[in-house]
Amino acid sequence: MTSYLTIGRVQVAGGRVVEERIIQTEAGVVRYRPIDGLPGYWVGDDGTVWSTHARGYRGGIRNDVWLPLAFFYTAGSRYRRIRLNYRPSNRYVHRLVLEAFVGPCPVGMQCRHLDGDPHNNRINNLCWGTPDENHVDKVRHGTSPVGERNPLARLTAGEVLDIRRQASAGVTHRRIAAQYGVHRSTVGQIARRTNWRHLS
Repeated sequence: MTSYLTIGRVQVAGGRVVEERIIQTEAGVVRYRPIDGLPGYWVGDDGTVWSTHARGYRGGIRNDVWLPLAFFYTAGSRYRRIRLNYRPSNRYVHRLVLEAFVGPCPVGMQCRHLDGDPHNNRINNLCWGTPDENHVDKVRHGTSPVGERNPLARLTAGEVLDIRRQASAGVTHRRIAAQYGVHRSTVGQIARRTNWRHLS
């Protein structure tokens, strides 16, 4: 982070004024802002995070030697995190980007990845939204854990369609349940489209 095109100050949410660095990179122009309350850390509108800290918790700050931080993922998560020399030490990259370039997360809101790619943490792909909006995004992008993508699912899409076919033909729910090894109530919910509603 040394080829500065512009070093200025901008007003952010809440009326605070922060320093902003605009830098020319191989991929284009990137804006960087300090992470609020975390000296020695800057986040870019391209989703990168930079630091002057030495490795390890309570590591010292170098003399303006900026290095990019490596991302990591927790088990079962597809969202990028980084480790900081502050507590809590693990932070989601998408939240750091939004907080720096949009403002704090409003109460009850979540981060939305507009293209459905949790690795794309560019500011033009992120926004705060309601849990319902986030759920609609996931359904639209095919990333919602519905149907066979749900790790707890005991039936396949084909079996669900067959259950509906049998139920509409008058086969009792008890008999269908015994055939597929599920409870009668499950068959009823499938027949009424309470469950597996995404299947036509």
